[in-house]
Amino acid sequence: MSISVPVSAAGPRPAAAEIRLVGAAWLAVLAISLWWQQRWGTIPDTSWLIHVGVRMLEGERLYVDVIETNPPFSVWLYLPFVWLARQVGFSPESAVHGLTLAAVLAGLFGAGLVARRGGYLANPWLVRLSPLMLALLVLFPGNAFSERDHIAVALFLPFLVLTAWRAEEGARGRPGLALSAAVGVAGSVLVLVKPHYGLVVAALAVLLWARIGVRQLLRLVEFWVLGVIFVGYLAAIVAFHPEFVLDLYPLLVDTYLQVSSHDRVLRFLPICLLPLVLVWRMGAGRPPSPLVVAALSASLASLAVAAIQAKGWPYHFFASLFFAFMAAGVALAERLARGPGLGDRKERAWAVLAGAVMLACFLPFTTSQKPDSATLASVRATYDAPSVAVVASDIAIGHPFTPMVNGRWISPHHGDWLGGYALLLRERARAAEDAARFEHYDMMLHDFMAAKAEEIDREVPDIILVQKSNPVWTDYLRSAFDFESIFGNYQLLAEDDTVEVYRRRP
Repeated sequence: MSISVPVSAAGPRPAAAEIRLVGAAWLAVLAISLWWQQRWGTIPDTSWLIHVGVRMLEGERLYVDVIETNPPFSVWLYLPFVWLARQVGFSPESAVHGLTLAAVLAGLFGAGLVARRGGYLANPWLVRLSPLMLALLVLFPGNAFSERDHIAVALFLPFLVLTAWRAEEGARGRPGLALSAAVGVAGSVLVLVKPHYGLVVAALAVLLWARIGVRQLLRLVEFWVLGVIFVGYLAAIVAFHPEFVLDLYPLLVDTYLQVSSHDRVLRFLPICLLPLVLVWRMGAGRPPSPLVVAALSASLASLAVAAIQAKGWPYHFFASLFFAFMAAGVALAERLARGPGLGDRKERAWAVLAGAVMLACFLPFTTSQKPDSATLASVRATYDAPSVAVVASDIAIGHPFTPMVNGRWISPHHGDWLGGYALLLRERARAAEDAARFEHYDMMLHDFMAAKAEEIDREVPDIILVQKSNPVWTDYLRSAFDFESIFGNYQLLAEDDTVEVYRRRP
């Protein structure tokens, strides 16, 4: 990644041999990533969005026949690649994996192009450390690889670097209209996948406001392009998917948004602050460069986004961690450019410490939700293309399990999320002695259970996956739902630590 420093602060350009060595390191990181991602496979969120895209291409209507709980861009992002895979005979999972790598490379090279057009010379240490930036986007994500947040962060890099360039005192040159517009288009993906990330854009706008003033800020094309695209997207939701606005979103406000996991968020805070402390110590005694400030601003704003979502899933914190490590990498490169480099024992210690912090922050991303191979083998040995139902509130029970057994998912939902939230909120209302809310969620739960019973009775699935990690939901089904009458026609086929697989009796 050719993030650079002003000519006055730059050292000598890297030699051609060194450039070739860095290029070889890039290729090595990319090659390792293809093997590395086999640990996680296609993650549940991505697998479900691929499934939604497949059903839409088969003629089903989003938010009517198949229900995705996010606004439509979550599906639109993957849909062209799912379509392309069907045209050329690839698996859609492979196509989306390629999309993710393409987004990473586009973001990194786009950021380098912005820096070069800005009249900068590359800090040689930023070039030498650039394979680490690539590793942060293809190795570090772990179980967040191909998440919407992951792709959006990669594509936002040119916007971040352009912000730093504009904030540079005495920076030479100006980006052309086409480049600024392209940066705005790529950067808009961040707010399209989640409007919450508007806080990141706002943080960078505040940085520029302080540096160049509000009049100059209001003339920046990339901000206008991003804003126009976002407003157009909101209009497109209303025009093409009114069901999301009128039906689904009120239901999400009534259920999903009522449940927060502040304890998980609080456990993540120290992890996200570790690299920020590292940046502060490496830059001690010197004012941070605009690129460091821009990355730190994006990191803190992303951390606020994760706190607002209040779910505590690791991928919600990926953006904050990535931008923080970007700031740390730039700070380290600038420190090495000013000093004796890695030949000095103290500078090597800083580099080792940065690596140790990165490994510590990676731990939450190591958990794999990949289905058990023996369980998959049992299903494949019994069915060629089974129809699949679940008794599970977790999306990971059915996805990517279903496509991995060439199955047909019978439900419009990714799982029993609505019933699970209704049960939880009903019990909270009971504990609070709120009779009105108790009755409201009890009726919601009753309607969900009736619809689920009708669905299973109508479709008669070949296999039913039962989640083992949520006994509250499963036990409720056994006690309040006509569980035995449905499962009387099924027998246990296989089980592992997370799921029981029941097959329909011959």
